[in-house]
Amino acid sequence: MTDTSSLDRRMFIAAVAALGVPGAARATTLDELIALNTRARGGMKRLARLRTMDAVLRISEPGFTAIGTYAADRSGRVRVDVFMSGKRAFSEGVDGDGVWGWPGDKPGPAPAGEKGREALLHGIAFNLTPLYALPAEGHRLDLIGADPPCIQLTFADGFETRLFLDRVTGQVVRRQDRRAYHPDVDSTEKRIESRFSDFRATDGVVSPWSSADYDLGSGDRIGHTGILRLAWDRDLSARIPRAAAAVAPPEAG
Repeated sequence: MTDTSSLDRRMFIAAVAALGVPGAARATTLDELIALNTRARGGMKRLARLRTMDAVLRISEPGFTAIGTYAADRSGRVRVDVFMSGKRAFSEGVDGDGVWGWPGDKPGPAPAGEKGREALLHGIAFNLTPLYALPAEGHRLDLIGADPPCIQLTFADGFETRLFLDRVTGQVVRRQDRRAYHPDVDSTEKRIESRFSDFRATDGVVSPWSSADYDLGSGDRIGHTGILRLAWDRDLSARIPRAAAAVAPPEAG
């Protein structure tokens, strides 16, 4: 088990330095910014207990709007189901059988590509792993900008993304990276910016309920995801079944 006592002390000292407004403006080092973000998201004690995410989403892209369900845990399991007109249109996930995808018009799931697996696992890290815990999982954080504060996150697999923090609130409000938007459908990579807003506290964890994605090359908005319902730390044994298991659309409300 990793000894976190020295990390806790360092984060506490950094958090004290980052307290208050305009005191928040003093958060200029990497440790201070991570501490500010940790406090903004619910605090180290709460985030350390974070294990699962269970959400119902409204997904909008040019030409369609759909309802989606997202269930993930920090052990590396995740399942996404997308429904249109009350019928399952697409599913994908990572579980004990590996990574898979399942179009709604196919009789069953099929193995998916490595890029799809990486995208799903990166999503788990973004949603469930606090910034301060990322290095312990083999990822790297580097402060590369001061105004606005920008942290580069380099995943253990080499994928790079830039996280822009609000200097006052400490929340990550923008993310930029080069990637395929739907890697198992179209492998074309684009420079994409995700803009996060509508931050809400749920079960002691603060997170954005709105995410708008833009193609920085064209300036076009290419997608928006809004959270309809969200719960943390539920038992997801029934929500992340094996790939072959079909699921029903979420109930209204």
